[in-house]
Amino acid sequence: MNETRDDYIDLTEQIKNLWKSRNLILIFILLFSVSSLSISYLVPTKFMSYSVLNIAEQEQSNASIPSIDIPSFGGLAESAGLNLKSGATNLDNIVIETIKSKTFLNHLLSFDGISENLINNTLDSDSSYIEVHEKIYIKDLSATINKNTGLIFLSFKHGSPEFSRDFLQLIIDEVNNVFRENKLIELEKSREYFESEYEVARNTSIKTSISYLLEKNLNSEMLANVREEYVLESIEDPFVPEERHSPNRVIFLIVGAILGLVFGALIPIIRFNFLNQNTRE
Repeated sequence: MNETRDDYIDLTEQIKNLWKSRNLILIFILLFSVSSLSISYLVPTKFMSYSVLNIAEQEQSNASIPSIDIPSFGGLAESAGLNLKSGATNLDNIVIETIKSKTFLNHLLSFDGISENLINNTLDSDSSYIEVHEKIYIKDLSATINKNTGLIFLSFKHGSPEFSRDFLQLIIDEVNNVFRENKLIELEKSREYFESEYEVARNTSIKTSISYLLEKNLNSEMLANVREEYVLESIEDPFVPEERHSPNRVIFLIVGAILGLVFGALIPIIRFNFLNQNTRE
């Protein structure tokens, strides 16, 4: 019972002690708040542009598919735009990993002005694309997929609001261009193979199957050539942000005030306990 009463007395005395030291605590809060706010002005300002994208629907056919010798033609049939196997490919994940890759960044750096603006005095001008990828690109880039809607959220942060928009638009455009060019190369190779096989084929059913694949090949090639948004369809276009994304100076101020409160309260508490212990001894 006495221990409980002593604890209650100690708590009451501590509260009284803190109230007496309120001016000291306020000084610490003010000092830490001003310091944190000052530090926030030393942090580089960044603007974030973002875009909401959807994976473009790939060419599909509901028509009756002729009997095809899958071991012989299955792989090239897929290149022709015809999926003979069950199950869908995770194209959205492939697109995301492509955007995040070092190879894709190296491709982007080949465009005029991109390397200079991306580095922006952060690294040496002769830094390798691997260093730029690790220290700048992958930190300021965000590419995520909403599992519920399947939509892709793509954003990029930079000190220039105009460059954040322009660079994000370049990423989207080049993803479409790279996937289109790779598809056209595949289509050309598969068409050459189909044509050569058609010339030597003797079986009528095989000729019919190859003719169908050639038709699908030409349709896929036409689609790749006329569709600008070949892989990524833009729902929300990249824009020039008007407000900075970071640093958030309000958060800096709040954190500074909390730290000031903690340290300002610790000093009178430690001093009170030390003096109280000496008095008891």
